[in-house]
Amino acid sequence: MTVPEIADMLPEYQCHKVVKAGEIIDVMKVADKQFRVHLKGTGEVRLIISLPTAMTVRHEPVKGDYYVVYDDGYASISPRHAFKAGYDII
Repeated sequence: MTVPEIADMLPEYQCHKVVKAGEIIDVMKVADKQFRVHLKGTGEVRLIISLPTAMTVRHEPVKGDYYVVYDDGYASISPRHAFKAGYDII
C-alpha cells in the first residue's frame, strides 16, 4: 500500500497546540548526523545550539526549517512547509 492509499483510510485531525519555535537561519554540519544551527529567537535574539543526533536521523535540518519546543519539553525539527501550514505566530 502507498502512503496516499493509507492516508485515505485514516481519520483527519486538526492541530490546536501552542509551541515555541525558532526559524533556522544557518546550519553547520559538525559530523555525520550532527549539526549546529543558528536560530532566530524573539526580537534580535540569535541562538546557536547543537542538535542531538537522534533529532536528525530522519530529517537533516536546512535553512528555513524550524526548531520546535512543545509544552512538555519535547523538541524537534519541522520542515518549513509543514510548520508554516500548521502554525501562525501569536
